[in-house]
Amino acid sequence: AGSPSASSSGSSAEGSTSRESSAESLASEDAGDAPYAGTQLRVVLGNHAWTTSIKPLLSEFEEETGIDVSLEEYEINQVTEKTAVELAARSSSLDVMFVRPLSELKQDVKNGWLAPVDSYAEGDEEFDLDDFMPAALEAFTSEDTLWGIPICTERQLLFYRKDLFEEKGVEVPTTMDELYEAAGKLHDPDNEIYGFVHRTRVGMCQIASFLYSFGGGYQDDEGNSILNTPETVAGYEFYGKILHDYGPPGAENLDYLEMFALFAQGKAAMISDVDANYLLLASPESTEYSDVIGYAPFPEGPAGSRPINSCSFGLSISAFSEKKDAAWEFIRWAVGKDVNNQVQANGAPTARISAWEDDSLNTGMPQELVDVNKSILNGTGGEGIDRPITLNYNEVKDIIYEGVYETVRTGGQDIQGLWDDINERVQAIYDEYDK
Repeated sequence: AGSPSASSSGSSAEGSTSRESSAESLASEDAGDAPYAGTQLRVVLGNHAWTTSIKPLLSEFEEETGIDVSLEEYEINQVTEKTAVELAARSSSLDVMFVRPLSELKQDVKNGWLAPVDSYAEGDEEFDLDDFMPAALEAFTSEDTLWGIPICTERQLLFYRKDLFEEKGVEVPTTMDELYEAAGKLHDPDNEIYGFVHRTRVGMCQIASFLYSFGGGYQDDEGNSILNTPETVAGYEFYGKILHDYGPPGAENLDYLEMFALFAQGKAAMISDVDANYLLLASPESTEYSDVIGYAPFPEGPAGSRPINSCSFGLSISAFSEKKDAAWEFIRWAVGKDVNNQVQANGAPTARISAWEDDSLNTGMPQELVDVNKSILNGTGGEGIDRPITLNYNEVKDIIYEGVYETVRTGGQDIQGLWDDINERVQAIYDEYDK
């Protein structure tokens, strides 16, 4: 990804006491319907469809509460790196932040970096905690405590170019073998059309769907590494082969922004990614090819079609914020039913059950995409864990990406030894940090 982009509404400032400051209390007495008038809140979010949907609504929140929101927006990994530095320094200037519960929550809780939100959310009938998908809430629960509120879930599916399929007379693939065959028929590098494109960097979650569908995965139920099992290696072999044979140049080192650009420019016949990125991938605002993009379930492997269906992001409060009450007011608003429904209607899939049950809210996505999502939700439900769960995720991630790079570079050939070595190195980290 490139350098971080930042947008701002107002400016950040430190509070003077824990919880609601005395200055905030005095402002509240004078503000009437704006109980936090004069409060400045710093919120750090990631480049994501949810963020795109929420930004135009911020002025409503500021008018209702009197809170001046300083919003900073960065590439997802930069959010993690930036907030980790500030949390480690116990900075009080950070109030609300994007958190990836399956990547960072375990470490954040161990370090004491997050404030519990149970006391805020439980018993609030209007907020209605029971309306969230149970798996999404579970992702934010550790040590019997809720550490954040899920903002979105995401399911993996196949995006494809209907016009190219029709031109070549190719059927939409339903199995991995058909996916490989279709990619070969559609691959036309001389005209910069690539049969299949996928993110090999920043793609840990999306690669998981391939591993699951071949019967493998990242870890067993006890948290041990299974990266070198026959099933997992078979998933990697297929993944490496299809991208090596029918992917774009440099497929072994493709990040998600580069992948999005290829698809938006009409250079990819098929990609597989999550519905949460519809706005960035396939909407009329993101590509001129929007009207010829089709949506299909993730293809079946030997173990069936087992795409991820996970809680990707949520909002948490810094343990060191001196404005925790105001921070919760922001979260309560941003993920409350009214705003959540607007986000869902804009095409960013949320974590509230009621939003998915109300068809009038799903008009921000093509009906074909909605139908694919519902087939997952009403079928197997998909896989809730989309990455290794460990206290040292960043090191584990980097080691696995070494294997992914080599697997795609070599076309998935003779990779058992590679993944034996990767598995041993990853297991050593689990043994050191998680046992």
